[in-house]
Amino acid sequence: MEEHSLQDDLSQIISWKATHHHDFSMGTHWNMLVDHPRNQFYDELLKECKDKVVIDVGFGAGILSMLALKHGAKIVYAYEMVHQTYLLGKHIIESLGLEDKIILIHDKFFKSMGPADALIIHEIVGAAIWNETLICLNGTEDSRKVIPHMFSADIYAMQKPDNIHFEKFHPNDDTKFDPGVELSDEYTNKIQNLVDDFYESRTKKFQYYYNFPYLGNTYDWNVVGSYSCDINKDDISDNITVPLDVSGKNIVIFPEYSMHNFKLHEPSHWRMNKACLIADLPKGSEFVQNTGTGIWWIKCP
Repeated sequence: MEEHSLQDDLSQIISWKATHHHDFSMGTHWNMLVDHPRNQFYDELLKECKDKVVIDVGFGAGILSMLALKHGAKIVYAYEMVHQTYLLGKHIIESLGLEDKIILIHDKFFKSMGPADALIIHEIVGAAIWNETLICLNGTEDSRKVIPHMFSADIYAMQKPDNIHFEKFHPNDDTKFDPGVELSDEYTNKIQNLVDDFYESRTKKFQYYYNFPYLGNTYDWNVVGSYSCDINKDDISDNITVPLDVSGKNIVIFPEYSMHNFKLHEPSHWRMNKACLIADLPKGSEFVQNTGTGIWWIKCP
């Protein structure tokens, strides 16, 4: 029944949806899965997995678990809360014969779960860092190390130029699985075969979606606030509040996030930024970031 369900739902597991180009429900969308700088960042970071018991929070398509094993992890306990993604993960693990190396658990992870001596790895970060429940890993009473653990944001502002507008994008049609890091042939072939099967059996139908254009290297932005936190050490609140050193008419606000030194908003197919235009921004305004949802807003006095 599970295998039948998996095949029936491949169009949901491996799909680009019209209104949400990122909704590639392999635990991550396709453009994120083949994002070389992101994968290379994790490849370097996860060298710390050598000879360790590892917990992978958010198995998805399994790249982090595979990198952990590549770098010498003893065993990986992988958590996946989304049912269809769990079925896909189970299929991948079993087809690669890795049941004794990756223990896949269909559950939402909380900081107290899993082996007491484990190193916790994760990729539950969205374009706004927090919008994939990253806050669940925060807990200063738990001594287990989480990587990545350093998160920061710079808040930029500028007066709106006349030529800023919403742009029309469409999904990337490239379906070759090239993660940009060294992984086993068995794993890369498995992911490629799943994608190929989907494209042979289904017609691609795309509609355009809209997003704010990438602005980071195009205009003269000023940093008007910032925050940084260590999820291993800091007691992170529900809302992070940052005073803004800016006021005026037609002000565009744009946060740029980083994990360690890896910027989430460098131009790519998936790391799209969000910006807002404020017609009249008074002095004493604040940027507020919710750490449960990733939603941010501007609080005016």
